[in-house]
Amino acid sequence: MDPLKARLFIKDLIYDLNTVRILLDHDRTRETLPIIGRILDAIDVFRGSRGDQGSDGLFDEKYWDKKLPAGMTFLEMRTRLSGYAAMKTPEKELDSIGYLAFVENVHHWSESNISRIRLEIKSPWRRKAEKAAAYCAMVIIGSCLLGFLYGIFLARNCGLYGQFYKGMNFEQKISSGTNKTIDFDDYTQMKSGIPAEMFSARWSGYLLVDKDLPYTFYLFIDDGGRLFIDGKPVIDQWQNHPGVEFQNKLFLARGKHAIRVDYYNDHYRSMLKLYWEPEGGKKEIIPASHLRMSL
Repeated sequence: MDPLKARLFIKDLIYDLNTVRILLDHDRTRETLPIIGRILDAIDVFRGSRGDQGSDGLFDEKYWDKKLPAGMTFLEMRTRLSGYAAMKTPEKELDSIGYLAFVENVHHWSESNISRIRLEIKSPWRRKAEKAAAYCAMVIIGSCLLGFLYGIFLARNCGLYGQFYKGMNFEQKISSGTNKTIDFDDYTQMKSGIPAEMFSARWSGYLLVDKDLPYTFYLFIDDGGRLFIDGKPVIDQWQNHPGVEFQNKLFLARGKHAIRVDYYNDHYRSMLKLYWEPEGGKKEIIPASHLRMSL
């Protein structure tokens, strides 16, 4: 198929079909007759240029014969339309041959075949390139979607899981929740609804370590607190303190380590802060990006 002829045929066909739509929308049915005739002529010429006369062709007349009023062929419809276009044809004559239904069939045929013609005039290389591009686009979109979902998962998984109790030794559980960091100046920052005094809390999860290094951990408490890493006590100060910071150093390998923080408050002010300081680095509150509730 000549690509240039095919493109010109499609361009003219689309223009004429749009014109017919506009005229019909304004009840100017007769004015569509010469345009429809021109479309049918163009289809016939294009069919001939392709030698597309078989029953499986894109422009097979048998397709049209099934769509026309009973007993009327494709050729007869073209002949009638040419005659009607040259005279003042009453609308009832157009109704008698099912003209509007025929126009709809022309549109339907065009919608079905224009895309097939476009595909035929593409080179095998271009078809493969478009297929590869579509595949790459699907992979990129899928990767972005997975990344987005993973980001949501990480955002929800960051921090530590906290459990809160009445009593200073985990006597009666009252609530639970998530805290992004251990950085509390008051009990209200830990969890709403917990008592101001005589309560305890336990946070658990995993600590993410980027490098094999010694790390110094700091626990500022008012009143009592404990820090466990990989099940071993790092800081254990389970008694009343009026706002005191304790520290301890240990070596941690790169990777994930189980972490647990216990805390209780007796009376008055409640404060709890957990810092770390990698060797050669700075002291900071352990950020949420290095804490996970689950693996």
